[in-house]
Amino acid sequence: MPAVNHSAQFLFPAAEPAHQGSYSCIYHVYVLSHNFSSESDLLSITIIDPTPLIIRAVVLPLILLLVNAALYLYCKASRGQKTGMQENIELDYYNL
Repeated sequence: MPAVNHSAQFLFPAAEPAHQGSYSCIYHVYVLSHNFSSESDLLSITIIDPTPLIIRAVVLPLILLLVNAALYLYCKASRGQKTGMQENIELDYYNL
């Protein structure tokens, strides 16, 4: 793409690990039989695989959901046992 107002825009497709590395821009202009050029600072590009992030984003909420469900069922079962024990105590009291 051509430079406009001393800036340029570069469109990249989806990046892959092969695209990782250091990049720079080199500007060349030829004016009145003189060649001028300028190189930008290096821009380092690092590509990471998003798969582990996606797995974490799915697995972690699933684990939290399962732990919450297990705690709910445990508490519900514990309350049921306590209620049954209280009824047995009351029945024993009346049998005296």
